[in-house]
Amino acid sequence: MNKYRLYYQTEETLKVTKMINIIFLTLESIDKTHVCMFETHADNLDELHANMQRENWTAEQLEINLKHLMEFNITHSSLCVGDIVHDCDTDTFYILTMFGFKEIK
Repeated sequence: MNKYRLYYQTEETLKVTKMINIIFLTLESIDKTHVCMFETHADNLDELHANMQRENWTAEQLEINLKHLMEFNITHSSLCVGDIVHDCDTDTFYILTMFGFKEIK
């Protein structure tokens, strides 16, 4: 299993990506546009995406994850377009697009 870090968009960034696009999101700006929310393990990006959808969380996961999201004023719970994933094993970063994950540098 690979180790992943998940960076969720801040609310301000989420509003902009909904209106414009995710094209402006870069690794250089990640500290301003995203918050590192979770560290987890999965076999691949597709499994990670499925695991990070709110409807797939257990009641215990839901309680823990929502509390964590509220601490950082993040209102979207599921991994969504514009969020960034860091594959810690390969040191590769991906952004979630409407068509799946795309590597970013």
